[in-house]
Amino acid sequence: MKKLLVLFFLLEIATAYSQLGKNGRFPNYFGFQVRAIIPSVLSGGTSTISDSNNYLTQLIRQLPGISYGANVRVGLTELIAIETGINYLERKFEISAAVLDSNFSASTVVSYIQYDIPLNGLIYIKLAKKIYATAALGVSVSFKPTNIRKDVSENKNLFVHQGYTSIANMFGASLNANIGFEYRTKKSGFFNIGASAQIPFSKLFDIRTTYVYVNTGIRSVYQVVNGSYLSIDLRYFFHNSNRSGSIFQNGPIE
Repeated sequence: MKKLLVLFFLLEIATAYSQLGKNGRFPNYFGFQVRAIIPSVLSGGTSTISDSNNYLTQLIRQLPGISYGANVRVGLTELIAIETGINYLERKFEISAAVLDSNFSASTVVSYIQYDIPLNGLIYIKLAKKIYATAALGVSVSFKPTNIRKDVSENKNLFVHQGYTSIANMFGASLNANIGFEYRTKKSGFFNIGASAQIPFSKLFDIRTTYVYVNTGIRSVYQVVNGSYLSIDLRYFFHNSNRSGSIFQNGPIE
């Protein structure tokens, strides 16, 4: 269902793109991107917490994730554009929990889904006839519909991992930054490879691990998960046959 929702928005973006003015001086482009989300110190690295009695500990470690989506690039000048679109993000985290006085521990991997709508200002720097350096800065509006529950049991031991997003935190905003290099062709479109960073203005979600054992009661530990990440990006923009100007615009380096 979630992937169908992404497809619906991609079709809406493509429809909007088709309505962009054909007689504008600076062309507009529609494309797709794939991002490999990589674990980094930006996300806080490995985060460990224990309960007040040092009985139960919980460790969270970010794992590689993936993002993909559609972009619309609107030209403002020969060297400045605005980019927007919609992205689907699947973040993965490893949660490890341990009961210190029993040597019982277990690990599991959870996935967290969110959707981003970025609005970035983009500048080009022409390095050669077909090669440009690009840099972008802007903000994203995020929708976080995911709640998580994973149960890990062994014999009479049970860990219950619950990740949740409050209604007030389902929508958020983030700071975006991107740098890259772009190869432009006249007939095959644009190919861009780069790196991005995203720093949310609020937490990604809350995670609570509860340990249950027969006749011993319940112990819980609570933690906040940071949503910052770095990524390696691959982008492609389709050839625009309706443009009125050349895709090889003059730049500071000829």
